[in-house]
Amino acid sequence: MLLKYLVEQDPSFKIRSINLEGIITTNPSIAVHRNSLVFVARRPGYMLFQSNDDRILFNDHKQHFFQFNNDVQKNGGHSLSTSYLGSINPDSLEVLSYQELNLPVGPYREDNYWRGVEDIKIISWEDTLYGIGASREFNNEELVQQMLLTFDENSQTILIDSLPNQNRLEKNWMPVEDRPKVFMRWPNPGQVINLSEDNLQLNIIAENKSTPVDEEWRGSGQLITVGDNYLALVHISYRWKENSSGFNRSYYKHRFVLYNKNFNLLRASKQFTFFDGSTEFGNGIVLDNDRLFISFGLQDTGAFICSTNINNIMEFIYA
Repeated sequence: MLLKYLVEQDPSFKIRSINLEGIITTNPSIAVHRNSLVFVARRPGYMLFQSNDDRILFNDHKQHFFQFNNDVQKNGGHSLSTSYLGSINPDSLEVLSYQELNLPVGPYREDNYWRGVEDIKIISWEDTLYGIGASREFNNEELVQQMLLTFDENSQTILIDSLPNQNRLEKNWMPVEDRPKVFMRWPNPGQVINLSEDNLQLNIIAENKSTPVDEEWRGSGQLITVGDNYLALVHISYRWKENSSGFNRSYYKHRFVLYNKNFNLLRASKQFTFFDGSTEFGNGIVLDNDRLFISFGLQDTGAFICSTNINNIMEFIYA
């Protein structure tokens, strides 16, 4: 477990739940914007139950999404994810303020059970706070697409566009901290893209079709500058099917990864969990002086932020 390692290595290590006064949130993302530590966290329209032993929970499954009936009825029989934007005290990690975001609604929402923009990653580019998340509501082909958003002074969102040239499942693009509208689309095998000024064209600016590690990495958080390189957080999703009715169990592992400024892979840490949970999702890293802040969700029902000295993470990568 990463947290156990950090507790043992770093006397200044801190961790805190992102508490929104009884609102269940998960998979938070973080950024430093205008000298403030800010976050976006998702409130799912369900609660995830997952058995960590051999008990069957529901319909021969060991994993079940329990829908909030009031939410489903209110949203016309759909499961709606909403998100909250707020600020955090970087010393105590306490939430200072938050408010619900008014996210855009797509024209094809009635055809999709899962609604809303999910698992937004935020980044501060040129004094503007951006977010990128996954949505199914802006096409009529059941595509999971990435949506690029900006947040104005009143914490509203402006739909720029549904990003073009996307495949059937587009999730977890990682924004690059010092390069506006540049994203690592796939960490391994690697592909980095940028978005044209009119937001209508995706251009591949770096690509590596080889896979130095025999795993399919997916994006968690952002690519941030550490020294002369980029630091990233990625995850690996393990799922297996035990019967004809679907996936019975899944779990996630993470790695920290170093890339050079040409997006060539330099080194990866060993796999880790945060709490040794089955469904953990890292969704944000940000460096402020020598403090690295990491945000992650647990079991789709909890949101956490922790901080440590960056040297501890570098030692973990090279261990």
